[in-house]
Amino acid sequence: MKYNVDISPDAKKELNNYISGAMEFGSESVSKILDAFDECICILETTPNAGFDKLKYIPAKYKVIHLWKHYWMIFQIYEDEHCVKIDYVIDDRQNYGRFVH
Repeated sequence: MKYNVDISPDAKKELNNYISGAMEFGSESVSKILDAFDECICILETTPNAGFDKLKYIPAKYKVIHLWKHYWMIFQIYEDEHCVKIDYVIDDRQNYGRFVH
């Protein structure tokens, strides 16, 4: 069964910030991030449990999936609704603990 994947406004904002930063390195970098994002969405649509708990300070209700280099998507699975909600996109080099409650 296919899951609906929803991305929060905060996650969209962070993703856009990372894409804007990648533009300094050229359009190829942006394309690679967008391709990686599309691949993650496809994975979450079909096998949301593919995500795992790897990063410190992430509460148990969340799962994470690696997006690109230091970028991670933090999400929750709502089985009853067949929905995955991406709540945050973080950079593991930053103090991301303050974003995740």
